[in-house]
Amino acid sequence: MKLAREREREKPVEEEKRRNTKLERRERCNPAAVREEYSVEEGREG
Repeated sequence: MKLAREREREKPVEEEKRRNTKLERRERCNPAAVREEYSVEEGREG
């Protein structure tokens, strides 16, 4: 039971890492597009 809970807690971190590497890869190709995406996400949360 504890192990399942540990995995659940680690899952968002893995997702974030995967997302970050994807964004970094895109940023190398097209920095402006990634900056745009960041500002859009911040606006949605705020």
